[in-house]
Amino acid sequence: MCILDRYGEYLWSSDLQFGFKKGIGCNHALYMIRSVVEYFTAAGSVINLCALSTIYSGVRRGVILPVLFAVYVNSLIEMLRHSGYGCYVDNLFVGCVMYADDLLLVSASIHKLQLMVDTCCSEAIKLDMKFNASKSQAIRIGKSHRTDICHICLVDELKYLGWYVVSAKCFKVSPPPFWF
Repeated sequence: MCILDRYGEYLWSSDLQFGFKKGIGCNHALYMIRSVVEYFTAAGSVINLCALSTIYSGVRRGVILPVLFAVYVNSLIEMLRHSGYGCYVDNLFVGCVMYADDLLLVSASIHKLQLMVDTCCSEAIKLDMKFNASKSQAIRIGKSHRTDICHICLVDELKYLGWYVVSAKCFKVSPPPFWF
């Protein structure tokens, strides 16, 4: 008997984790990001996105079942949800999107984005993981999308789930280079 058949109902992960779920794919994660960015930029806000690149310490790729990994790292999402940082639509937290181990933080404040990064780093230590600062990037989307006041590496294009999200006045993606 498969572990998932027997214990699957107990292996829960957040709705903000789009990986390892039947019928859910990258397109759902990207749609959520686009919807959140468009919601806030339509109201005149600037949105900050930060992709954190994971480095595994104690947990090695391929060693743990993917679904168990999603449950294992779920505390990252829950810590962010309870921090009060990040974006909310009404009372719904939409401050991060995770697809497997690809984490994207979403905040209207560059300062709170940094606090979200700090929260993730603290929680990652508890999980025996860390984030690769040299591969983690951030972009700003909105009317005044350029700034130099952040310690996070701001770029013009941020790669997430194989797509390039572009720093512009509105949500814009570039397809992966292999698309024609």
